[in-house]
Amino acid sequence: MPKALYKKLKGAFDGDDLVLNQSHDKSSVYTDFQITAHFLCAECESLFSRLGENSVVSECHGGTDKFPLLHRVNEAKHFANIRGERWFNPIKCNFPNTERYLYFAASIIWRASGWPVAKNANQKSLGVHYQEEFRRYLLGDQGFPKNAYLAVYVDSDEDIVPKISFPTSSKKLGYHHHIFYIPGIKFSLVVGNDVGEIRNLSSVENTKVFFVSYSFKSHPDYQLMVGELMLEYKAKGRLAREKNV
Repeated sequence: MPKALYKKLKGAFDGDDLVLNQSHDKSSVYTDFQITAHFLCAECESLFSRLGENSVVSECHGGTDKFPLLHRVNEAKHFANIRGERWFNPIKCNFPNTERYLYFAASIIWRASGWPVAKNANQKSLGVHYQEEFRRYLLGDQGFPKNAYLAVYVDSDEDIVPKISFPTSSKKLGYHHHIFYIPGIKFSLVVGNDVGEIRNLSSVENTKVFFVSYSFKSHPDYQLMVGELMLEYKAKGRLAREKNV
């Protein structure tokens, strides 16, 4: 994850401590450590920053009244309300940086799929075919993959949960679903030959990316996260010694 996101996360809530939840050993610890690994050459790192990271990170949640993307969707007109979630067509709403969000999501998920470390449960999650398609897209050799669609969920809660997560992938019937979080934003990418209704919606609205205003705390993902942290993860170090944790 980009270094700038960690700075955003530290500035998004009171207190200096970040909690790292690690899925490989189900542990939770206080940390100031940024997870890093040498994976890309300097030229590609610069390309990814210029075409995606710089724009997206500047618009995510950075603390009270510091959430440019939320301000943008709050002022726009949605085309659908689905189960309490407001869907926006960024082209019709004249949102800037739309291509930057596609590029950023693709770069994070592509890196997670290709990161060759034993603790990476997401390794090879794109599969050989789409790993190559996304690589070519990121290098500018082709357009965004035909069978890929992105939804950018913008948290509208008053008390936003500041979090970063590495991509997780799940296999569905006819497609794969990839999800990751940055402060205030969830990226949901579906890839495959049979992705369901979003393909038809994309055709009608003539866009590969949608923006969605939603409440994270009212979404099943929030209850799932809380349940996993309480029942499956073990606090360690100073976090374990604190009361009410």
